[in-house]
Amino acid sequence: MTPLPDEAADVFQADPASFVAARNDLAARLAAEGRTDDAAAVKALRKPTVVVWALNQLHVRDAEGVTALLDAGAELRAAQQAALSSSKGGAERLRTATVARRAAVAQLVESASGVLTDAGRSADNQVGAMSSALEIASFEADAGRELATGTMQRVPDAPGGFGEVFGLTAVPDDGEEEAATSSKTKGKAKARAKPSAPDRRELQADVARLRRDRDAAERTVRKARQTADGFARELECMRERLAKVEAKHADAAAKASAGELDLKRAERELAKASARLED
Repeated sequence: MTPLPDEAADVFQADPASFVAARNDLAARLAAEGRTDDAAAVKALRKPTVVVWALNQLHVRDAEGVTALLDAGAELRAAQQAALSSSKGGAERLRTATVARRAAVAQLVESASGVLTDAGRSADNQVGAMSSALEIASFEADAGRELATGTMQRVPDAPGGFGEVFGLTAVPDDGEEEAATSSKTKGKAKARAKPSAPDRRELQADVARLRRDRDAAERTVRKARQTADGFARELECMRERLAKVEAKHADAAAKASAGELDLKRAERELAKASARLED
């Protein structure tokens, strides 16, 4: 996916009714500036659904809530890993993290509902879709990044293993935790020999996420380098023009100085001639 230019963030803030016009205006402006790749990326943007539009307002409307959600998602991932590794208190940590993430989602759903209400739209039928999208964004890197920047293009899809890998299964109670711990202790040698299926899926998800982050970083660096090279060329042209202007300025200043000397000489001659005339 071609990375979007920074200016695209403003388009996502436009009301859905005016999205197409804002998108086309920006694409035309970028094309006129010679930024054909950026123009094409913007032109390809689809009109967002009401849910996506509301979620894109959250990075301005409730930035602290978005940060809290992403932090809660990160803690939930860590708690899931701790529970899978049979660490002491893993179930309690997972239970606490699940509650915290649920509260963060609820707060942002309320904020997004307020966005829709302020725009004269009903939020009643959108709560489920908003909750699902926020839950996914809390742990899926690309969706979280889009939510944080207000550039979500569509409701994110849940990756495979959504229920098991990210701590969304039922949290065991204390008795279940004790039984699970006993069972895992008996199978300790086997667990050391080979990671469990959930562990492996978690590692695979992490590898995939890190690859996406790396690819995104590479695209960002490439785009920044292209921009820097363009400014370097523009700067060199400006320097050449400045050198020419400075040369013209120096020539004009020299002529002005010479003219001033001629003027003073003419004034002295005139004064002398006037004095002789009076005599």
